Amino acid sequence: MTPRLDKRLADKYIQVLTLRGDENIPTKEELMNDLKNHSKDDKIEALEQYLAIARKMRGLKPSRALEAEDIEAIKDAEREEIRQEIIQEENQKKEMTDFVEFMGNHPELNENSKDGKYDPILAEAVETLINGGMSINKAYKTVIDAREKVKQDKIAKEKEVKNKALSGVISGSGENLNKSGELTWEDVERISEEDPQLYKRMLAEGKFKHLK
Repeated sequence: MTPRLDKRLADKYIQVLTLRGDENIPTKEELMNDLKNHSKDDKIEALEQYLAIARKMRGLKPSRALEAEDIEAIKDAEREEIRQEIIQEENQKKEMTDFVEFMGNHPELNENSKDGKYDPILAEAVETLINGGMSINKAYKTVIDAREKVKQDKIAKEKEVKNKALSGVISGSGENLNKSGELTWEDVERISEEDPQLYKRMLAEGKFKHLK
């Protein structure tokens, strides 16, 4: 839980390996990094064991009694554990407050919304991301951004289709021409909207002379 206890345990472990004559001794940094994955109680248990082993290897009477430095390290770990619990509790309260506030400002996520803005698809997508560990703010933004991308992709696709159709009209492919095979006023209007420069060029070339 705390570097102080981890450091004490790492020192004692290295001491035991050194007294035993081991050649492959890990560094203190490697040991402390590994100790991050263990609980405070596991560390205290291991420390007591290595203290007893170290005493025995030095020719002293084996004992699991903790030394003053060990006791202080454990107290420090306990204080850190309490501090982390308080921080976690405060973070949870803040997350809940933010959640309630966010829901109040976004009726589209509230099934009980009385203004008819509730969006079940959006709400379900946001809820799925939240259940995966994402904050409600980030989850909402992610879904909205994804929707906007789909919308823009659709607009781009529609524009591409229109341009292809327009290209067919201009090239005289016949698909978008009237029965006489000529441009109509509707075609001219589309050209002027889609490509003003092309419209001016075609006008200058007399492409619309047949229109009355």
